[in-house]
Amino acid sequence: MAKGPDREAVVRGFMALVLDMVRVDPERRPSADMTRWYRELAMQAGLAPVPVPTARVLLDEGLRVAKAVREAETPVGAAG
Repeated sequence: MAKGPDREAVVRGFMALVLDMVRVDPERRPSADMTRWYRELAMQAGLAPVPVPTARVLLDEGLRVAKAVREAETPVGAAG
């Protein structure tokens, strides 16, 4: 059975798109697809999703999700 990309790779792809959105217009409302993707990533990371009215807020939340994923992937006692 084929295995999909790891969570860190998915989060990196998400963050790349969010950074582009913020660069273009930080106050623009994220699309429904981006908002859904954020909610799914947050829940998978064990975080409660919050409303993301702008790309800037989506970036902040994406960073929170990325940190949680990184911490979950780091073995206990490993430097990182």
